[in-house]
Amino acid sequence: MFANTIADTLERKIAELGLPVAVDLWNEKKVLGKTPTLATLKFSSPSTLMLLVNPSLGKFAESYVEGHVDFQGRIRDVIDVLAPLIALPRTAQRSSPLSKLKFWRHTR
Repeated sequence: MFANTIADTLERKIAELGLPVAVDLWNEKKVLGKTPTLATLKFSSPSTLMLLVNPSLGKFAESYVEGHVDFQGRIRDVIDVLAPLIALPRTAQRSSPLSKLKFWRHTR
């Protein structure tokens, strides 16, 4: 029951944000966002939907490593699709590796 509520909330959020993602749930239900989809997220059990209650990129990465969540698509597309769901700031989504070097610039 609780998992269905989270799945319904996920479906509404994807539609609201217009995300180009497909989500395959453990119960064979498929949630489709805007087409064409850039990435597919696969949740292996209802408990993995708990990732969406208080989401973070680290939790998704940990769940991927443990085999609870799977992704299809380019990793950059997967992160771009996840970013609005986990409320990453826009600068964290596509920051240049060189932007980190500003710390090392001379201050004069």
